[in-house]
Amino acid sequence: MRRVLHSTTVAVDTIGRVSSQMKKKLLTKIIERRSKINVLADESTRVGDKSTLIIFVKASVDGEAAPVTVPHWI
Repeated sequence: MRRVLHSTTVAVDTIGRVSSQMKKKLLTKIIERRSKINVLADESTRVGDKSTLIIFVKASVDGEAAPVTVPHWI
């Protein structure tokens, strides 16, 4: 695959913006449809004693398909 963007920073920023919008759209659908949700919180410690909290939200978006899991890092 060719590199379309000339800067790694621009590529990372673009991916961050797109994924943020996708997550907002997905969570809006879950709220609008009043889907039942499952929440899992997990905290881990990485190298350098930095801890990371990850919250997973699992819900059915359209009511028929298998539930979708959405991770969110804090």
